[in-house]
Amino acid sequence: MNIHFSPAVKEKLRVKHNVTEKEVFECFANREGNYLMDTREIHKTTPPTLWFIALTNKGKILKICFIPPHRGIRRS
Repeated sequence: MNIHFSPAVKEKLRVKHNVTEKEVFECFANREGNYLMDTREIHKTTPPTLWFIALTNKGKILKICFIPPHRGIRRS
């Protein structure tokens, strides 16, 4: 899986949430069920932000929010 983390997101994950990129990858691998869409007006984005809750390999529960790749967005 190819996920791009902006420098600002990397910093926020590390400083504010004490979460590593590795833990985010683990959550994608451990996810069960479908992605959910945040439809609240204040959080609406184009394309829509998707999210899910999953466990890291060490059992830490994380809510992962992401914008899926689409035409016009750089894929790394």
